[in-house]
Amino acid sequence: MTAVQIYAAGSYLVAFNSASIKRSASNLITTAQIQAPLDILSNIQADDEVAIEVDRVVLFHGMAADWTLNYSGGNTSISIPCVDLSYKLTHMVVHPTDVTTYISGTDIGAIIYAMLADTGIDRSHINLATGVTLDEDYEVGPGTMRMTVIQDLTKKYNSLFYLSFGKIGATFKTFGEFDTYDSMAASGEFATEHTITDANTPIFSLGIKNQPDMICTRVIAIRDTAGVQEIGTATTGTAPYLDKVVNVNVNDTTDIDDLAAEYLANFTRNIAKLDLSFHNLAVGLFNVVDLSAVCAVLGVTLPLMEFRVTDLDYSISASGIITKTTGIDPDAELWERTVREQAGEQTVANVVQAEAEYQAEVAKPVYAEVIG
Repeated sequence: MTAVQIYAAGSYLVAFNSASIKRSASNLITTAQIQAPLDILSNIQADDEVAIEVDRVVLFHGMAADWTLNYSGGNTSISIPCVDLSYKLTHMVVHPTDVTTYISGTDIGAIIYAMLADTGIDRSHINLATGVTLDEDYEVGPGTMRMTVIQDLTKKYNSLFYLSFGKIGATFKTFGEFDTYDSMAASGEFATEHTITDANTPIFSLGIKNQPDMICTRVIAIRDTAGVQEIGTATTGTAPYLDKVVNVNVNDTTDIDDLAAEYLANFTRNIAKLDLSFHNLAVGLFNVVDLSAVCAVLGVTLPLMEFRVTDLDYSISASGIITKTTGIDPDAELWERTVREQAGEQTVANVVQAEAEYQAEVAKPVYAEVIG
């Protein structure tokens, strides 16, 4: 029996109807939605702390954004959309009036550490000594959001930042995770692998599809240093080519043709995409799933047998939990933003669209009642 607990505003909810959680490598935002009886409204309000725990695994920690009253057929309930603490990074500036300057030689981990101050995000998992330092002064203008700085640095220095959730004693925690991509790819969530079988993970949906947007046969890499451009190319196959143009980080001194070849290989790794749904909690974001056992039972051979999880969508109810995952080639380097966005389903645009569709759907009974 799956044990589900929802913590809100200092206590656990006695009852709830359902809950859902969405996580994605394509951005830094984890969202949740809780459907519950109306009588809990006195227990939870906007900005209250919220956590969702299933079988002692913390799947979400953040805060309630607001609530919506639902009425249909004489029944009332409330919907509570929630967001993790990345919300604070998009709503807190580095400094309101002054330019903040980080001097050349500063480790990028120290800057990320500074961005998390006073956010409630635990900084103990931030690598302060990545060995990657600023090669020139880095200025942050007044009114710049902290998330903007984090995204800028991770893009420039091939590194990765995301939030993870846990519990220490009775206290729920959100941890900031930051390191260079090479270091992250060799440990932690990235190094965790699961062999998927129908016995240990009951599967009810498995699909592998190609992503046309990732298909290219030539990469043109451009590095613009103070108006002086270096251009490198890498190709596969013969002309005519399908092109992608990439603006290369000026701080990366790798040969421009070698960089173009790296990008071409990375795009190629992302052509195949996995969609997998099952009843289980074993798989986490950035884990690797091995499908070789399932394929052996089915008698099929796939071009790629292992995938890295880039999206998680949990649907939770009293009857249990359904986990939907999306995955890509484990060798794909997720520090490249284009790769992350293509790998994940939950772009900002999709989040906005999904929320609009949800609000329209829950409003239908209200409109019907008014018309009636």
